[in-house]
Amino acid sequence: MSRVLLVEADDLIRASLTKALGRFGHEVIATSSAREALASMSRHHPDVILTEHLLGGDITGSMMLEHCALVSPDCARVLMSSGDLPKKVLRRGAHDVYLAKPFSIHVVAATLGDLSSRDQPKAA
Repeated sequence: MSRVLLVEADDLIRASLTKALGRFGHEVIATSSAREALASMSRHHPDVILTEHLLGGDITGSMMLEHCALVSPDCARVLMSSGDLPKKVLRRGAHDVYLAKPFSIHVVAATLGDLSSRDQPKAA
């Protein structure tokens, strides 16, 4: 499966997603802030970044994904949010997929599977 960099400020949600995605076969690197995630990107080289939009610091999830799109364009980017995102955030398009909370872990797992399969070479 894929290596997922999870960025979620809420301890309970982060722990639950980490455990559940691990059960689906993903390797999860969990962080609680955008700064921590950016620092760990070069060490872990994730296939997918799964981040909450509002992280409680000075860098939002969408701002972090904009940076990631520049430095690691092959890394898939998933933005999560429990509230309505401003249209300007959605128009920027720094994310490949937007997931509105609450969601089922099966939706997240299917999304990660779809993103992983898009990067696999097609059979001839």
